[in-house]
Amino acid sequence: MKKRDINWKEISEFLKTPRGKAVAFFGFYFIFFLGIMVLARTGNNHSNINNQYNNNKPYNISFDKILDSNYHFKYEISFDQNSFIYEGDRNGNKELFTLGVDKCYRNEEDYLKNTNGLWLKSDNPYIMKEFLDIHKISSILNVSTYISKTDYESGMKVYNFQVTTNTLVKLFENVLIDLDDGPNEIIFKTDEDGNVNVIKFDLSSYCKYKNLSLDKGEVILNYDRFGEIEEINDPV
Repeated sequence: MKKRDINWKEISEFLKTPRGKAVAFFGFYFIFFLGIMVLARTGNNHSNINNQYNNNKPYNISFDKILDSNYHFKYEISFDQNSFIYEGDRNGNKELFTLGVDKCYRNEEDYLKNTNGLWLKSDNPYIMKEFLDIHKISSILNVSTYISKTDYESGMKVYNFQVTTNTLVKLFENVLIDLDDGPNEIIFKTDEDGNVNVIKFDLSSYCKYKNLSLDKGEVILNYDRFGEIEEINDPV
């Protein structure tokens, strides 16, 4: 069967008619909106952990520098009068830190502790792990209620949020409870560019429900020296 050539003259004459103009009009808008849909889908594929919070929200909170996994950290976890302090450096999947007098090392999910000069395999020393993982923290933020913001001349901003124990239990354990208790408080401190460097959880309600404390429960995370931590070598 002979292939028919496109007659551009006929097409040109057709487009001059009322029907042709209507076809051209609707065809243009079909292509236009199709292009918008493609661009929107492409943008969603490249969205990061922060986008779901910043769009149309009254706050600008970025975890990007923490997600780069190169920083010095100090985590303080308190139950009533008992306190646990983790302080050290992170570079990629490796951490070298102290817990009290103990020296500890982490490579992904493998942990070592220095015992009498020997690095021996140990269990994960971190407690309240769900409040230390930045991906879990982003999930907590996503289900929390924004309360207020305070601006400082230095450019620092302090954001206050609340989240119920019912919500946290549903998020972490997928269990529904109906606890009539005060909300847990969350504070995010950011620099002038919106980068988070301090996160404070007042988890008194949650910790009492989990039988971790009688009165008070806190998790305070401090980050600094972003991008300055040199390679962490495996201990020998």
